[in-house]
Amino acid sequence: MFTSSAIVPADVSSIPRNTRNGSYIERTNAEFLRATYIRLVTSVLITDFVATIFRHDPYYSLGPTYNTALPDNQPVPLPPTLASLSPPTLHFVRGVAFLILVQQSLASCLTMHDLVQYYIFGHFSPIRREPWWHPTQWGSPMAVADRGYAGFWGTWWHQSFRNIFTAPTDYLIQLGVLSGPRSKGAQRTNLFFPFFVSSVLHAAASHMAPGPTRAWQPFAFFASASFGVAMQDGVCGVLDRYCGDKDEGLDPKRPDGPRWQRPIWLRRTVNLLYVALWLLISYRPLMEDMASSGFLQYEPSPVSFARILGLGRRGDEQILRGSHWPWWHHGEHWWESGLAV
Repeated sequence: MFTSSAIVPADVSSIPRNTRNGSYIERTNAEFLRATYIRLVTSVLITDFVATIFRHDPYYSLGPTYNTALPDNQPVPLPPTLASLSPPTLHFVRGVAFLILVQQSLASCLTMHDLVQYYIFGHFSPIRREPWWHPTQWGSPMAVADRGYAGFWGTWWHQSFRNIFTAPTDYLIQLGVLSGPRSKGAQRTNLFFPFFVSSVLHAAASHMAPGPTRAWQPFAFFASASFGVAMQDGVCGVLDRYCGDKDEGLDPKRPDGPRWQRPIWLRRTVNLLYVALWLLISYRPLMEDMASSGFLQYEPSPVSFARILGLGRRGDEQILRGSHWPWWHHGEHWWESGLAV
């Protein structure tokens, strides 16, 4: 299919432009390239500004060791703006900045991946220059409001590894151990395996990363996410016995009496608050590990526009980020040498 020139023409116009999870595809190459470059520039600029501003906080450069980085195990002092914040407020500010930085860093990488697929691999596999091959990587934020923590991970967050994470459940269905993808057993299994596989994947990355990382920290974060989803689904399942959204009408299981009809805005507000609260409670181990590994030092642009505006901290005003240009790394063995960025 990828290389043959004798392919039977297909009607790609039948492919829906928008999906239920909020991702979409462009119809023409010009639309795809324009939208992709806009997303790339946007994510690069946001990452640049957030990373530059929050490098004033020694936590993002040194990780949790900033508390004992100076002689006599003294902490590196915080800038006055952060030092004036209460511990809960500082925790909240760091969490918001961390989520934005991680999400936009991933967005820039995934967008650059689409462009590499289009310009380079498109020469060998022309299908990779078809717009429908490149749906948007992120779902609609409304999925978080509608489905809560399950919508955060299962719809809004990028689904690049979805087939890998759901493969164990699919395999059990093929073996006949589970009756079908919509059965209760498959739903429970699909709640456990994706987060477990994701935990192992991120723990392995932490183990191989430089710096004083702890592989249990990302494992704990992603493993706990399954409990967060299960807890919200369980509570919502109990509440749905007694109330429903106004646009749903009466409960067919209780036709003799109306149930309380909650406003949709109330359900969405509670979902968003639950997601925010769970992330604030659970994000710290992941952030500590990523800060220790140096991941939070990632900057996708060789030119820092934030530093042009003078937002860099003292000693970090270099506009041209020279380390972004590729160089040849000489290792002790031949397999440790190669092109580095």
